[in-house]
Amino acid sequence: MQDIGKEIERRLMLAFTDAQVLIQDVSDHHKNHPQSPGTGNSHFTLHVKTPDFKGLSRIDRQRKIYHLLDDLMDNPIHMLSIKAED
Repeated sequence: MQDIGKEIERRLMLAFTDAQVLIQDVSDHHKNHPQSPGTGNSHFTLHVKTPDFKGLSRIDRQRKIYHLLDDLMDNPIHMLSIKAED
């Protein structure tokens, strides 16, 4: 998979109603960290806003996102910072 950020966005847009998704690839900020794969396209910040999150706790919102991205976690995604709101 070439562009992980686009794949993250695609999955979230399909799963959530009227989702606003902002993804930033911040892999270059982590390239010298010992745990980083050093290949880029692996560290992301994510901001998702959707009415589907209304009434859900922060943890439940994050769980929904991680569930959608489960097969991408650890490889190729090394780090994902999430802000999720309704």
